[in-house]
Amino acid sequence: MREVMPKHPEEKAFVRLHALVRRGYHADLGVQNDAGLIQLEHPRGARAGAPRLVLHPDGLIHGVDNTLALNNREGDPDCIYASDEADWQLFNSFVEGIPQPSFWQEFDAMTVCKVKAIITNYLIILIFGGILILFGEWVFKIVTRH
Repeated sequence: MREVMPKHPEEKAFVRLHALVRRGYHADLGVQNDAGLIQLEHPRGARAGAPRLVLHPDGLIHGVDNTLALNNREGDPDCIYASDEADWQLFNSFVEGIPQPSFWQEFDAMTVCKVKAIITNYLIILIFGGILILFGEWVFKIVTRH
């Protein structure tokens, strides 16, 4: 899904954050020394074309790994700016090139809360499945007895 430059400047960072998270990046909201920054990390890493990133409040994206040039236009090659439509096209092409994480990488990056929710759901399914099987056996015994 291609992102369009938002009409309101304060939305730039949110639009970019959502696009990167949909492609497998995980946000670390606890960047030390600056509450206005969001650090993003992808399970596949920089070698696969997904470097660690820092998202600024104005939508500027700064590459941390310095292994992949993010910007082939004017300015810092480690940054994707958010000032004009060409910057948004550059951002969209970067996002399209991000590889999807594998199942195991996605599982490894899950939070404890998400893992607990998945385990709880499977336990509920197993318990109700067991109850349904026991009830079915009980009904079968009653029907076949007569």
